[in-house]
Amino acid sequence: MARGRMLNKSVCVSVKFHELSNDTCRLLATWIISHLDKHGVYHGDPAIVKSYVFPRRDDVTVEEVDGYLREMETAGLIVRFEAKNDCWQWWPGFANNQVGLRADRETTDFPPPPSETPELANDTSGNLPDDCRKDAGKKPAEEKLSEEKLSEEKRSRSTAGAPAPAPANAFTVYEQAGGVLTKLTADQLGDLIDEYEKRRLGLPPPARGADVTGDEWVQCAIREASAAGARVSVNYVKAILDRWRREGFQAEFKKGGKRDGKGKHHRYTEEDHRRAVEEARRLAETLPPEERAFILGEESHE
Repeated sequence: MARGRMLNKSVCVSVKFHELSNDTCRLLATWIISHLDKHGVYHGDPAIVKSYVFPRRDDVTVEEVDGYLREMETAGLIVRFEAKNDCWQWWPGFANNQVGLRADRETTDFPPPPSETPELANDTSGNLPDDCRKDAGKKPAEEKLSEEKLSEEKRSRSTAGAPAPAPANAFTVYEQAGGVLTKLTADQLGDLIDEYEKRRLGLPPPARGADVTGDEWVQCAIREASAAGARVSVNYVKAILDRWRREGFQAEFKKGGKRDGKGKHHRYTEEDHRRAVEEARRLAETLPPEERAFILGEESHE
């Protein structure tokens, strides 16, 4: 099992984390993430969670930890289930927030999560196993898994025949396009996503790209870079995004208005990219310091 996990900064604006009752509960939730196995599974027994996650917090009791786990489940952060004669918790959104997770290189002694455990598909009782509530009596009805939710999960498994693939994001699209995703590259892509999320929120509704998230802006730029047949890099993606910022979302690239013999615009080449980067450098000199640093940021690290 890995020594730690990635904590996505989107947790800062997460409604589910915001709904937790206090900062101790939020701290417990974020620290649990570092203990999850490759499937997003960890112990669900509050006594075990307390001993591993809060070993030095004498001010937090097992009963309080049990209450916090219930809150996390009610908020939809975790699902608790029974396997191997014990209680476990599963974080359904775990894989989507672990950039570069190599599950094939990790081992685990924990059981697979409910989505990979066929027998749990037939359990529509909505009750937690006895081991999960042995210290706190019966679980309140409003905190139980609804039959509708379980039925929907069951239908999803029966129609798909396998767990649904994780939604695409800029990081996975970058890797699929042949880009090398290092920690620095991931940070730079994250900055681009944040930057263009702010930009698109400032666009009037009729404008192209106003209804597209910052992540989707970056995804589209990566795909255009890949379609051009050149090596995909963050610099390349930045140049395409900068052009879209000036000319409009997904504006078609034109080189002096020339077209090929078939009436189509030519493919975006590495030479075009070099010129775009030079143009971006020239334009950056006329921008405010923060925008200039954004455009030239990657080059300053090289």
